[in-house]
This record gives sequence, C-alpha cells and structure tokens, in this order.
Amino acid sequence: MFTNRIFCEYCNQIRETEVKMENYYQKLSEELSHPEYRRLFAQLANEEREHEKRVEAIVALFDGG
Repeated sequence: MFTNRIFCEYCNQIRETEVKMENYYQKLSEELSHPEYRRLFAQLANEEREHEKRVEAIVALFDGG
C-alpha cells in the first residue's frame, strides 16, 4: 500500500538529490573560468533550488503541514 509516509519518504529522497545537484552545479559554476559555462551552471543550481522548494511544498500537502 502506498501511504502518505511512504510518499513523503520518496519525496525526501528526491529532495536530497535536488540538494546534491544544486551543490554540484554551484561548485562547478564557481570553479569554471568560462563566463558562459559559469552562468549555465549557476542557472542550473538555481533551478535545482526551485525544484527543492516544489518538492517541499508537495511533502507539506501530504504530511499535514
């Protein structure tokens, strides 16, 4: 059975992946010297941050708060 708890655990795994990717892209954006690549990876880091917020909002709907 797919319970709210299992769903929230699954979403938390997704959130952890979003955080890892955000950190990875941010690190790349700081280490690269090419301006376009720096902007690209900074944008990707921002997008991962937004994904994390969306996952948190979904969890809040199913976790009662």
